[in-house]
Amino acid sequence: YFDHSIQQLLFNFPADKTDEKGNLFWVGTKKAPSPQHFDAVNPLHLDFIVAAASLYANVYGAKAVATALKDVPCDELAGMAASIPTTSFIPKSAAYTISEKDNTPQSDLP
Repeated sequence: YFDHSIQQLLFNFPADKTDEKGNLFWVGTKKAPSPQHFDAVNPLHLDFIVAAASLYANVYGAKAVATALKDVPCDELAGMAASIPTTSFIPKSAAYTISEKDNTPQSDLP
């Protein structure tokens, strides 16, 4: 989500995108995002996985799993995370228009 959706947004609205008047799209409080590619050895990425897994475990009543996750060594978590196959980003074509009224992009995607 933090990678492909951002790449799609930047595919549709590149950092140098301008409107019909030549104004940059990404200006002011609207800053161009940057995709976050998953890195299995990045401690912040591993912390996110542990936190998300713990939340899911608690939501579904598996509190023992949430507790056990805290005891798994980081290098073991990194190995498990690195072994999960990921998909490459494939851009989707969509026609977007920017409303002059609120400068919010409108899409023809559902």
